[in-house]
Amino acid sequence: LVELIHRFDAVTTLTKGARTIDPASITQLLTLGVRQGDTITFTATGAESTQLLAAVQQLAAANFGDAPNAPLPVAEAVAHATVPATPAKVSAPTEPLAALPASPGIAVGPAHLLAKRTPMPQEQRISDVLAEQARLAAALQRTEDELSDLESRLQRRVGSDEAGILTAQRLVLTDNALRMRVLDQIATQQVSAAWAWQCAINAVVADYEALDDAYLRRRAADVRDVGNRLLLHLEQQSAPVKGQSPLKIPAILVATELSPSETAMLDPALVLGIVTESGGVTGHAAIIARSLGIPAVTGVAGVTALVEAGEQIALDGTKGELWLTLDDATYATVDERRQRWLAERAAAQILAQEPAVTQDGVRIEIAANIGGAAEVAPALAAGAEGVGLFRTEFLFMGRVDAPDEETQFQAYRAAAEALDKRPLLIRTLDVGGDKPLPYLAIPPEENPFLGWRGIRYCLDNPAFFRTQLRAILRASAGHRVQVMFPMVSTVAEVQRARALLMAEQRDLTAAGIACADQLAIGIMIETPAAVLNARQLAGAVDFFSIGTNDLTQYLMAADRGNSRVADLIDPLQPPVIAAIARVAEAAHVAGIWIGVCGELAAEPLVTPLLVGLGIDELSMSAPAIGAVKAVIRRIEHAAAVDLAHYIQTLPDAKAVRVALQRFAERAP
Repeated sequence: LVELIHRFDAVTTLTKGARTIDPASITQLLTLGVRQGDTITFTATGAESTQLLAAVQQLAAANFGDAPNAPLPVAEAVAHATVPATPAKVSAPTEPLAALPASPGIAVGPAHLLAKRTPMPQEQRISDVLAEQARLAAALQRTEDELSDLESRLQRRVGSDEAGILTAQRLVLTDNALRMRVLDQIATQQVSAAWAWQCAINAVVADYEALDDAYLRRRAADVRDVGNRLLLHLEQQSAPVKGQSPLKIPAILVATELSPSETAMLDPALVLGIVTESGGVTGHAAIIARSLGIPAVTGVAGVTALVEAGEQIALDGTKGELWLTLDDATYATVDERRQRWLAERAAAQILAQEPAVTQDGVRIEIAANIGGAAEVAPALAAGAEGVGLFRTEFLFMGRVDAPDEETQFQAYRAAAEALDKRPLLIRTLDVGGDKPLPYLAIPPEENPFLGWRGIRYCLDNPAFFRTQLRAILRASAGHRVQVMFPMVSTVAEVQRARALLMAEQRDLTAAGIACADQLAIGIMIETPAAVLNARQLAGAVDFFSIGTNDLTQYLMAADRGNSRVADLIDPLQPPVIAAIARVAEAAHVAGIWIGVCGELAAEPLVTPLLVGLGIDELSMSAPAIGAVKAVIRRIEHAAAVDLAHYIQTLPDAKAVRVALQRFAERAP
């Protein structure tokens, strides 16, 4: 939201209850303490206020960039864990201490106590206010540059979601309200930039820590991290962000707390594991540790006083166990567990690049869902065999006008080149009244989910649609690009869209502009009409891809955003399963392939059912790929078919889940 506001020429306010703040300030916005379900009022005035309000509406409709009802990125046991008691002493060397499991895996090695460089500025008077304010500006710029560099490197290593944590930190540095507060204190009180900055950061941290919401309270650590980094620059000490590691030999880091930026710069080859006194299992440092594959435990109060530097210790980040003293027998036992874990992880990494083939020889294609070219490398590293859904709407969001043909072409080509001849399935623009864009003339609708959206809007605006089709066609030259149309209900819609695509292909060829001779064309199956009309549609396209999120909503006549009907918004409801079976049969009768790109594809428990229903391709977020591939390799296709037949006789989603769980328990 903060980044979006900064793109428009407008003055904004956000009100919750009796308090009104400037939402362009990330510190004011987060310390307002808005929680899901709260009623808030957002206003905008100025030259581009109308466009901003539409963009904010679009952002809210898109769940502010988060997947609806997305699972926590931690195990079920972690999500319900409680903070262990402070260990007074180690009562027995063979008994582990209880800790919070923050990142899975096992580590054994020497302890390295991480000394925290925490600047402690003193109140100091200055005489040259302008010079001191210039010092602050220079330090702010250096710190912002460092975080930008670290953010870019983290994105290349683990993807955009985790790198977004550092984006939020960088926004603290660019928070105009915070800057003005510091500059004002320097001028009015004639104090040093370091003292004024520390006072401002302390005040913001206090605001965070006073919030009722536990998640937002934990963000205080992020603010302290940013504050300390800038203070180091004011003291002319450079923070180690250029890939430096605090370790020279492999060891387990032991610290009071690790900040997100400190965690992001760690080298997994040297950092065997992490032990911290505080931080939380859902904290940003823990999220980054999981992304880097570094085992970690947290919540071990006083651990820095209990460990000697160089002492052999061990941890289990899956179970939440910590050994501070190891006798020979315990060391051997824990190290054996570690070696087994390392072997399993190495095998999984090797197998991640192998195809997903069932025990009886049926191969299922595994692809990734992406929103941009930057997500291709992490997806391939996770084992993706291509991209099964490129959500092009992300190219159109947060802008004052539509991206032109060249901008779109560059984005699609970058993804295609990163895939290196692997398939790239591009979905044409899927927006409408539920996902409005400020520069598109889409009027408010009483029910936008059933309105002028997806292929319906594009066909009614052919000039706009042709621009995207030309960009896709140009990107297809020399690459395995496929195109998919969303929100299709009728064969006529497919025929009109295909005609526009073919016309643009002819024009490009006539102009001597390279594009693919043949381009596979498919559709999203997400409307009940498409399900009922699947046989006719299958004869008009080259593939189907089922969007289980919207399909569930439409089939069950239940709004995904309405908690009162949440039990109906379940893709394991028998009508949804029956629809998938019907569409899969129609696809195979017509000789075309069928995939699933909704959230259901990423659930390992459901994988055998989808395989048994006849799904040929599963496309999902990168982190889910390894687990889904592993499930496919363990099962027999024939057994999955039998499972699917049985499940189609069950009365409700609860019974379906019980059957899936029992099947998983019986699988080898």
